[in-house]
Formats: sequence, C-alpha cells, structure tokens
Amino acid sequence: MFARFGEAGRNRPSVVIAHTQNSYINAAERAFRRHGWEIVRAYDGPEVRRLFSKLRPNLIILEAEYPGESGWLTCAKLSLQDADARTILVGDELSEFERDFADFVGATRLVAADEGVEPLLEEAGLTAAVS
Repeated sequence: MFARFGEAGRNRPSVVIAHTQNSYINAAERAFRRHGWEIVRAYDGPEVRRLFSKLRPNLIILEAEYPGESGWLTCAKLSLQDADARTILVGDELSEFERDFADFVGATRLVAADEGVEPLLEEAGLTAAVS
C-alpha cells in the first residue's frame, strides 16, 4: 500500500485520513488544506500505524468500519503504541455502545459521517470558516 502525501512541509500540522468514501475524504482534505495542514491518505490500518510512527501527525481520522483491519482495531493499536495519539473515529450511527467502545479503544472522539467535517475541524482546534 502507498500513502499519498500533500505538498511537502514538515513544519505544518498534519492529518492522516483512512476512509473509504471519497466524498468524505475530499471534504476533509479541502477543509484541512484551507487551514494549511498537510494531508496524508492511508489505505489500511497497518499503513496508518506506520505513518503515525514516521510522521507523528497531529490528528488521525479513521472510518470505524474500515474494511480489513477496522478503525476500531487500528485505534486500539495506536492507543497502545502511544496514549497521546489523537484519533477520531467516523461512524454511520453513534449508539451508546459505540460511544463506550470508542472510549475503550482510546479514541479521542467518535463522530457521525453525516455531521460533515465540522467535528473534525473542531477537534483540531480549527473552525469551518477561514478568516
């Protein structure tokens, strides 16, 4: 698997995104790029973990039900690797069980995909509108 890197800029904040819906990825990329962030796409859980070790991104966005190694499992492994990893899990529905499970695997936050990118920006300390 290969990651696609944005423009070089090691001093910029960065985000790793692993999601299957291109429309969601594209919206997230546009939003973070407007704020000057470097965007890195990952295509499976092991790649997310390798990129985390190599790049130390400010934020990781994982689709909870990612095919292969789920976002849940990737998040748990990242939490064991580094308790300070900031990981947002993106799910389709947010039941009480899923919220509890997100806490259990060490997610920083669980958000619904239909909420758009605003919760992602909020977690990154950004706003949707560019000043």
